[in-house]
Amino acid sequence: MNPNGLCRKLRISEQQLSKICQHLGMTIPDQGDDEFTPAEIDRLQTFVAKKRSAANQNKPAEGQKPTVVQKPAAGQQSTNGNSAPVPTVTVARSNTSPAPPRSLATVSLPAENSAGTEKSARVMKSTGAMETASTGRRACAYIIDCLVTFLLVPFVFVPILGLIIIGVFLFAYWLLRDVAGSSPGKLLLGMRVVHNSGDEYRVGPRIMRNLPLSIGPLLLCIPIIGVFIGSPVALVMVLTEVIMLLATGRRLGDRLADTAVKQVPKLKLASD
Repeated sequence: MNPNGLCRKLRISEQQLSKICQHLGMTIPDQGDDEFTPAEIDRLQTFVAKKRSAANQNKPAEGQKPTVVQKPAAGQQSTNGNSAPVPTVTVARSNTSPAPPRSLATVSLPAENSAGTEKSARVMKSTGAMETASTGRRACAYIIDCLVTFLLVPFVFVPILGLIIIGVFLFAYWLLRDVAGSSPGKLLLGMRVVHNSGDEYRVGPRIMRNLPLSIGPLLLCIPIIGVFIGSPVALVMVLTEVIMLLATGRRLGDRLADTAVKQVPKLKLASD
């Protein structure tokens, strides 16, 4: 479910959705094919339901009934000579006017302590504060990553064993190129791979996103026939990733690992 559909379902505004996601340490998906996962939707629904339930319990009671207090009237007697009490009506009024009914779309957020503020700031710094990298910059970073592999050209002249060595190094390189957060090309162009959950220290998704690109190099490790199998498979996987990136803005590896490539914001001096 995309953010707009989730806002209509929860009956909240986009600004309130942004504040709730910031409080829960979640990231709002970018416009396009990105959607909230079922687990994230259940978490947001539970949070909004709890806040509305608490707001309804604190709502002041309406329609208070007047309190009748009977007091005897001084100097007043009944017909038989006995003093008779005269009822006096005293209406108990509240000093404050009743609060207006709370809108169903209003969700109050609890005050965060210093630790929660720091955690939200880290999440916003790692995901929300970064803009999604453009397709052109990602293509340039991929070309730079490919240029690094030309260091293995001398092994081509080694019979049989050379192709196996090339396959092993290419498999390890493409699989682990983003393990530190950025490949050589992304590092030069100021980009970083992040997980959509907001946790910037997860290494597994950075490896999983490169599985499609490492299948071809792995097949090159097969002696003799590896070059006839691995090269076509590698070409098909690269074309598939390019088509997915151009058509949807996310390549196949990013969908498998639920990752995104963000542009790292540049630091500005205080004078700027």
